[in-house]
Amino acid sequence: MLMHSKYQLSLQTAAFIFGASALIAEQLAVGVVVIVFARCLFASLTLTALVPFFRHQLLSPLSVNEMLKLSVSATLLALHWFSFFMGVKLGGLAIGTLGFACFPAFVIVFEALFFKEKITAHDGVIILLIGIGIWLITPNFDLSDESALGMLWGLGSGVIYSIMMLTNRYLVDGVNPMQSSWVQCLVITFLLLPFSFEGMLNITLEECLLLAVLGILCTGIAYTLFIYGVSGVKAKVAATVIALEPIYAILLAWIIFSEQPSLVVLSGGFAIILAVVISSQRRVFKQEKTASI
Repeated sequence: MLMHSKYQLSLQTAAFIFGASALIAEQLAVGVVVIVFARCLFASLTLTALVPFFRHQLLSPLSVNEMLKLSVSATLLALHWFSFFMGVKLGGLAIGTLGFACFPAFVIVFEALFFKEKITAHDGVIILLIGIGIWLITPNFDLSDESALGMLWGLGSGVIYSIMMLTNRYLVDGVNPMQSSWVQCLVITFLLLPFSFEGMLNITLEECLLLAVLGILCTGIAYTLFIYGVSGVKAKVAATVIALEPIYAILLAWIIFSEQPSLVVLSGGFAIILAVVISSQRRVFKQEKTASI
């Protein structure tokens, strides 16, 4: 029981820190590309520093084919983070994170379209709850409204994440999760360097420190905690815990910056989170081995 509690605590801590990443991004005045680049730069440096302690996990030989697959996965991850942070920047923390949390509905749809899996009544409940949640949060969906745009970007990050989940079954299957994260962060860092170099030269010391926290704490350390946590619990338990990420993000903004969400947003968020918890029972989560970082 004590050992199981240690895994649960590790997962809860990871989910809490993941939630803080949106809060940090919301406070940064730099461009989203710079945020994604710096996150990966500091995360890759953190994981590199862990090589002496996780040598077997991080330095396992990779074939050219595996490196190519990890590069494709890294590109999807970069697009996911870009869309996620755009959602937070435009719509605010609650709307951006809850938009991303709708990804289980897209997993169901893509499985039906590309893997010929039937949509069950169980799946229908998930889609219905997410639809209700989106409608409650942005009932008019006026594209001239930044809240609606934020929700669209958040949903976009959920679409990309669902594609990443499904393709990772084939792209990174058999690769150590920690090594996969390390390689993907390195790939993203080199891909975005030409587009972020000038922006990084113009950031303030405070922004640099926040970006370092985002990469070191909210990515490198949080992902290490996540990997430890999922090694001792069932996949559906881990998925349910990580579903708390938007809740932690909203609570942090509420406590630190007094950003109290409206009752309507809370109601929509409850419907979406409930759908995510229900979806954690689905087979796709039992097969998934990568993190929502």
